[in-house]
Amino acid sequence: MNTDQCQFAMAPQFGEKDFISNLPDDCLFSIFSHLDWDSFEKMERIKQRLYSITRDKRCVKPIDEIILFKSNGLFTIYANPIDKNDACLVYEISMDGYGAKRKIEALEEGYLPNSPEIPHNSEIPPNFFTALETLHSKCKAKKMFIYELFVDDSFLQRIGNAFNWHFPSNLSLMNVATDEESNEDFFVKFNSLNELKNRRLSVDCPCNENRWVPTRDILPLICRYSELELHSIVLPIDLLPALINMYFSSIDQASDTACWTFTLTAPIELNTLQMFNNDTFSLEQDIAYRGKLGLSAYIIIRKRNCPYHCELEAFVSVDDGNTVLTTTFIDRERE
Repeated sequence: MNTDQCQFAMAPQFGEKDFISNLPDDCLFSIFSHLDWDSFEKMERIKQRLYSITRDKRCVKPIDEIILFKSNGLFTIYANPIDKNDACLVYEISMDGYGAKRKIEALEEGYLPNSPEIPHNSEIPPNFFTALETLHSKCKAKKMFIYELFVDDSFLQRIGNAFNWHFPSNLSLMNVATDEESNEDFFVKFNSLNELKNRRLSVDCPCNENRWVPTRDILPLICRYSELELHSIVLPIDLLPALINMYFSSIDQASDTACWTFTLTAPIELNTLQMFNNDTFSLEQDIAYRGKLGLSAYIIIRKRNCPYHCELEAFVSVDDGNTVLTTTFIDRERE
């Protein structure tokens, strides 16, 4: 919403009795910071100057999360929490785009659908992205969840515009579908929206047919994340040493530890990592044990004169034989 679209309750010049608008900006910022959401939105409709104050970055309210999903034929947005009473701002937009409902309410347990379904390619109404744009102008979220939506080129472009290409640093895509021919194409395209390092991303596709084997081109993209969970990726075991070495080479520019979780094409063994047994690196197997659910192995890679070391935790499941690897780069000084 811009000022050209606003119908203000007061004229631009109301006279000396307009005590609020005549206050200095710093006083208005302080007052507005104590308003609940409804009062805040009413103030922006009173006068153009107050509208400008509500759009100033100093008035942006920090919130925990934004959740986007579709349920019961409605495209839904949750902004949570938007006040000290843990209330949630909810936008519900009908599929035809004509019905848009905004409300404030407390979230109940199980507010997301309990029976996941693969989303189909259905047009998301413009009102959905308009609501996101309005929300982004007033809130800064730590996390964003995208749940059971069809994520194609149009969706990425429109959500990018809504957020002015400044997304929350912690993103989770749960049970989404895409029109890309390969999941690697989607991952590359999705990463084009997030140029900053130290992002956090979780992508959970519960269907085994969504599993995909990446190429070497994907390794630099993985290195950009401080936290990454790709449950559908199956990393070739021969790419693992290259990935570890690549992150070690860039670790001087990293400002955080890193933790990645994905599946391997084969169980991990020490001889797979012999390139790290030399004058620059040291390699050791910390512990290995077999439990009822599978076999666990722990391997540590240390780089001389580097404050970080790499811990590999591999778990081979008894049920399906898959090897799930968690790779963690830890600053020894922070342990």
